[in-house]
Amino acid sequence: MTEKKKLLVLCVALFCFIAVSAQQRMSVSSPDGKLRFSLKVTPESVSYDIDYRKQSLIANSLLGFSFDSGEFGRNLKAGKVQRKKIDETYKLIVGKTSSVRSRCNEMTVPMQERSDSGRLINLVVRAFDDGIAFRYEFPEQKAWDSYVMYDERMSFPDLARRFFFL
Repeated sequence: MTEKKKLLVLCVALFCFIAVSAQQRMSVSSPDGKLRFSLKVTPESVSYDIDYRKQSLIANSLLGFSFDSGEFGRNLKAGKVQRKKIDETYKLIVGKTSSVRSRCNEMTVPMQERSDSGRLINLVVRAFDDGIAFRYEFPEQKAWDSYVMYDERMSFPDLARRFFFL
């Protein structure tokens, strides 16, 4: 192999390493392992995928917000992920059954801006055997004590095509 080819291979390998290390990936699966929620945080965006039995249901769906203080969804870093297993039973006041068993795996991902504002939002994801649920938590922050939310930016790029154009 010539020196130019060796240098080219080295540059490509280095570029791939830098690109992979710039993104953060984390996931949580349902207790039976069939459903999986995967989150990807890159400098450009936050997105997620949902797979069922290793088949993609939702791919590259973007997450973010539009606030009076600016957009939230770019230039973020994910903090330490907290995980827990939930297995609880509770009584229903009205319904077909008197008690419900709720079993899931939970992942909480702190997402913080790298900018001076450093706004922080927690994404809490629960993976059940029969579905995925997620919510946002807005922890109290001195630098961000009030806000007006204009829009939640979420997309389902493949969902309409996948279910309506089969």
